[in-house]
Amino acid sequence: MKVNGYALPWNRAIQIDGLWEMVRPNAVRIDTRNVRLCFMHEGHDYPLAQTANGTLQLWNDAFGLAWAADVDDAVGWKRAALRTIGDGSTSDCSVNFTFLQCNERDGLRVIEAADIDHVAVCARLNGAYGDEGANCWLEDKPSDAFTRRLAQRWAAGASNRALSPGLALANRSASAARLVAVPTCRPSASPASSWRGKVPPSVDHVLRMAGRL
Repeated sequence: MKVNGYALPWNRAIQIDGLWEMVRPNAVRIDTRNVRLCFMHEGHDYPLAQTANGTLQLWNDAFGLAWAADVDDAVGWKRAALRTIGDGSTSDCSVNFTFLQCNERDGLRVIEAADIDHVAVCARLNGAYGDEGANCWLEDKPSDAFTRRLAQRWAAGASNRALSPGLALANRSASAARLVAVPTCRPSASPASSWRGKVPPSVDHVLRMAGRL
């Protein structure tokens, strides 16, 4: 079953741990490394989809970092995960940065360039950029009016996309930028056991099916 979404929006400021953050357009490099689509940031060894086998595609459009996945609904826990996307329980998206190149000034961190190792489908209100358009939906069934508008924007970008093995960013070598190594996920990327009682029962059920609690 096909799932679409935005992992990150561009130029939308959000607050994380007391610091405002914004991602510049085309900041995330798209290259040949394997990027996985995970459920609640869990299960790197058994993702919903991944770029290595062609079941996950990523590209940059005018709004943000877009993605499309082909999820095998013959697998029980994946089928259950798809149901939570369909009913809106898991409508947010997040990413795990493994490299950041930033400018920081007056409490605003501007991400100029970044690498990620996975995109995550998250419970609603658990994705850092969820309220700003980092969301997902079943290809033929956006769950609400907000995701329907996003789906229209996504479709326009998808029709014009040109998948590329990498991005040449002039600002990537800017001397004013500060290099930051980020070895861990955002606060929303907690161990699965910490989600207990904090997410809808259907999301908890998927994690249990996949052996992640």
